[in-house]
Amino acid sequence: MVSTAFGAWAPHLHAHYAQNKKACCAWNDQLKHSTGCVFATFVQSGSPNLMHKHKDAANLSCGRCCVTSLGTFDPTRGGHAILWDLGLVEELPPRRSLFLASAPVEHSNESIHRDETRLSHYSTGSLFQFVERGMKGQLEFEKGLSAEQLGAAVLKDEGRWKFGLSLFSTRDELKALSASPQ
Repeated sequence: MVSTAFGAWAPHLHAHYAQNKKACCAWNDQLKHSTGCVFATFVQSGSPNLMHKHKDAANLSCGRCCVTSLGTFDPTRGGHAILWDLGLVEELPPRRSLFLASAPVEHSNESIHRDETRLSHYSTGSLFQFVERGMKGQLEFEKGLSAEQLGAAVLKDEGRWKFGLSLFSTRDELKALSASPQ
């Protein structure tokens, strides 16, 4: 369900996540590939689960993190998502998810109570870089490059934000996708 919602609102970004996860799982068959979710990682956390004001700098800068609240609880008493840069405080009722750009947007949440649970789904930016570098870490990748190739790789990294922007959808595009028969 999380992956379906992500695909409906961010189809290009969703496809990028899916391609990345598929490549990682093909590279190492010991990695589990849950076909229903494009996120590479999820974290389940219980109370008190107070997350201080922060940015997830290691996540994909143009990507999304999904926070899902589970359990039975009163969302008016706690668990609120706080998006500091946007000046928003949002209740997150049970069985609801919030997609946020966790790398550039400073965020936190209010504590949940002892019997409450929250899930976060995300894919760290280094996984995307690992796939882009041919399943190599940065040092291993750079070791085999000439000075010219290294310069080209640096320029590509500096232009990564343009690729990130290309993964965003326009309102008209989303309207057209929602109107087309499935």
